[in-house]
Amino acid sequence: MAYIFTRKELYDKVWSEPLKTLAPQYGVSDVGLAKACRKAKVPIPPRGYWAKKRAGKSVSQTILPPRFPGASDGIEIGKGRYGRSNCCTLTLLNPPAFSENLESVRGRIEKMVGKVAYPSINNNTHPLTKSLLEIDEARRVEYEKWQNEMYAPLFHSSIGKRKLRIFNALFLAMQTVNCKSRMSLSKYESNFDEVTFYIGELYVHVILKISGSRVKGKSKIKKPYMQLSIEGYWNSNRKMISWEDVDEQPIQKMLTQIVIEIILEAEVRYREIEHNHYNWLLEEKEKKEEEERERLLIAERQARELKEKREQAIIDNLLSSADDLQKAEAIRSFVSSIISKSQDVSASKESIEQWANWALSQADRIDPVLNLKFLSELEN
Repeated sequence: MAYIFTRKELYDKVWSEPLKTLAPQYGVSDVGLAKACRKAKVPIPPRGYWAKKRAGKSVSQTILPPRFPGASDGIEIGKGRYGRSNCCTLTLLNPPAFSENLESVRGRIEKMVGKVAYPSINNNTHPLTKSLLEIDEARRVEYEKWQNEMYAPLFHSSIGKRKLRIFNALFLAMQTVNCKSRMSLSKYESNFDEVTFYIGELYVHVILKISGSRVKGKSKIKKPYMQLSIEGYWNSNRKMISWEDVDEQPIQKMLTQIVIEIILEAEVRYREIEHNHYNWLLEEKEKKEEEERERLLIAERQARELKEKREQAIIDNLLSSADDLQKAEAIRSFVSSIISKSQDVSASKESIEQWANWALSQADRIDPVLNLKFLSELEN
């Protein structure tokens, strides 16, 4: 059995009784419950907390920190059959509500991020940046050997070096807030434009590419410039944010704003996902209700048709009984006529009596009064 709690619900539970007594109620160990709490940034009582409390000593309760941007507010404890939660039903839940508005979240992110540095590659190099440098060096060796543009190094030109330095700054900034960065590390990549940041429980794709030349400054000389954009995702119609080099404000001077927007994007997506899920629940609930209404209508129609069919069968049987009575009376009348005219029939008296007894027995057999067929419909 799996159970889903909000962070606040789980927080209240783990501070209401020891994990050793709480965990078995949900089919998990105290270690597993503590692990789930740590993952969701839900504080748990420290060692000795419950002993001090039982002894009447003063204890303090750690405040529940705000949910990290992009992280889920739902925590699943235990697993359902085949590893999937079986506690989710189409029961209509309350619409998603968030205690913080997005501006408040933005303010929290700004404090968390601070000022994003733009260090040189030699002074502070992220491991992912080192890997990109190694790949680019391998490309350079292959290029010198084969003179094939597909191996041309990407981070040796001045703008290429600046691109790598911007990536490095983004990697380091995300690392400071415990968010992971991922990129393709194949030396056969043609541009290394896209990076994925894992924020909370969501991911945000960012594209940093060198675009075609344009006139820069008063020199009227065309130079390449860079564009950075947050890639949209399939279920959103929102206009994605993008930045590009301008004379007074190259991208590296916008790094703090860019990192804040990337992290905030994860929170915006999380809220959209929650609302979309709620709307899906609404649609599924309405669909199930419509299916139930249709099922009831079909059942009512079938019951009505069955009742009409049974009533018609009763009428048909009643008419059949009346017809059988008429036939029985006709046979008896016929037998009486034959007996009354037996002197005119060239047959022995014994043969006529034998036939009459047989004919009357047939009349008695089909007579609904004698065989009580007319009462059988009341019993049904």
